[in-house]
Amino acid sequence: MNVEQLLKITGASPNKRVILNVFQDTNDIQKAVIQQHNLNREDAAKIAKYFDANTDYEVCQKLWQFVHYKLNYKAEAETQKVKSMRAILTDALNKTGNDCKHYSGFIGAILEQLEIPFVYRFVSYPDPEGIIPDNLMNVSHVYIVVPGLCKVDAVLPYFDSEQPYIKKIDLPVTKKKKICLYV
Repeated sequence: MNVEQLLKITGASPNKRVILNVFQDTNDIQKAVIQQHNLNREDAAKIAKYFDANTDYEVCQKLWQFVHYKLNYKAEAETQKVKSMRAILTDALNKTGNDCKHYSGFIGAILEQLEIPFVYRFVSYPDPEGIIPDNLMNVSHVYIVVPGLCKVDAVLPYFDSEQPYIKKIDLPVTKKKKICLYV
């Protein structure tokens, strides 16, 4: 399966942009990633079967390979964005690029549809000179972890690997159940 084929299934991105927060911090970005995950469910349901495999490990490896080699990585600078599945695929096709939030959002949405438990792992690293930031909560990277199985960080050159970090925040995604209220 390639990007063009998946876009035919999901449909093209409407290229709509909405500002969630002008001055975002780490908590805002984490909330936005989870919020976008919830919005990606419908499109992920349409394409998840193309990433299915015999084992959960093979599914994760297949996703890592697709995202790593097909979704065109480009780190974001100042303005942080979350994207729909359609926008991720469209930006890969247009060579605009996707960053770690988009990679993680794509992988997480597919894993959820295939009923593979995972968490979004937000981490902070020392700066290039090895200096630990004052605010350890200021995370700079996100990727997917399937507890007890593997790490799926498609930014890195190898599957099931992770860079040493100084702080982590693991956020699970829970589906909200529909509640009927009778009065």
